[in-house]
Amino acid sequence: MLESYRVILASNSPRRKELLTGVGVSFEVMTIPGIDESFPDTLKGGDIPLFLARKKCDAYQDILRDNVLVITADTIVWQDGKVLGKPKDRREAVEMITALFIRVYVLEVLPKKRLFIQSLRCFLMSYQ
Repeated sequence: MLESYRVILASNSPRRKELLTGVGVSFEVMTIPGIDESFPDTLKGGDIPLFLARKKCDAYQDILRDNVLVITADTIVWQDGKVLGKPKDRREAVEMITALFIRVYVLEVLPKKRLFIQSLRCFLMSYQ
């Protein structure tokens, strides 16, 4: 089915590459540097990665054709009504992970232009 498409993964994510390779999809990686990943403050939860995935896809409009499938995605960690961004340093990473322990989180993952959200509940526990 996908053999008739030129599949483009618009991401350098090793995990996304591994997932596509694991299901036997032939694809090429093509990224566009400098895509603005800001979003309106009014967006909440799953609306944020949906907005960002659309924004990323819009950057590829020039290459979209009937036989081209561009896969874009975004992932967030949503805690207590806010997005936890990437930590700036090791100290901030430790603080963030500590705050996540023994709580439930929803990761929103959005691939493709045919937009959909996949939620994953994660439980973190200490293994000391």
